[in-house]
Amino acid sequence: MDRRRRWLPLIAAAGISVLVVAPWVIARWRLDGWQFFDAMFFHDFAERVSMVLEGHTGGPFFYFYFLQRNQYDWLAAALVAFLCLPSRWARLRALVAGPDRFLPVLLASWFAGTFLLPTAVATKLGWYLNHFYPLFALGVAWLLVEAWEATTQMPRRSLALAASCVVAFCVAEGKLAWHSYELLDVNRSAQSLFLQQAEFVSGRQVYATTWPYADRFVVRTVGARCFLAPNVDEFFAASGPDDLWLGPPNEDGRLVPIASTGRQTLYRRAH
Repeated sequence: MDRRRRWLPLIAAAGISVLVVAPWVIARWRLDGWQFFDAMFFHDFAERVSMVLEGHTGGPFFYFYFLQRNQYDWLAAALVAFLCLPSRWARLRALVAGPDRFLPVLLASWFAGTFLLPTAVATKLGWYLNHFYPLFALGVAWLLVEAWEATTQMPRRSLALAASCVVAFCVAEGKLAWHSYELLDVNRSAQSLFLQQAEFVSGRQVYATTWPYADRFVVRTVGARCFLAPNVDEFFAASGPDDLWLGPPNEDGRLVPIASTGRQTLYRRAH
């Protein structure tokens, strides 16, 4: 009876997964046969695991560095909570060795699948940690709640814990606001130039030192083609009279500005 109670939810979950995924697999296979699945398995999985693709390399501590670089605010708050927590090691042992054996297995499996597995993969990308962040948030929240409840009779520790939470929250929200304004504001991006100048850009070749995926997608959407050129001199050596150059504000007299976001300007060759 216990064995059936343990395996029945897993069997039910597997069956539901098959019912949900199977129609999509059949529809996808009818569209282009094995072409998509071949690329998904051999390129997106096998090659990324076994070799470094597109220069995305990193050492064994790549994700530790990435996590502390981007989540230093909540890591600091978690460290303060851990230091303020009385009998901290006993509480951690109780969590791991408690009567509920399912929870430690779940947490260990989640950590292995979302942190250790990407670490073992040859190709390293920051967004591979996206599935780890819910576990990270739960861990930080558990530490904060445990520390807050355990320090109710310790004013200094409670004050330090509250201050660390307020600082972490302000820093996190400040980073979010800055990121939204500096990096995600379309009106200040190269994409806005191509959308505003779509008719002028259409059918032309556009050169730049780098092509982020989003910029490249918009260029192709408006009907232009994108090419790489390390600098303005290389642009003039490789381009024709109707080609365009995307780069930071430049005083070169051979370039005629078309439109600008303040950070990047779209130029054409001076005739």
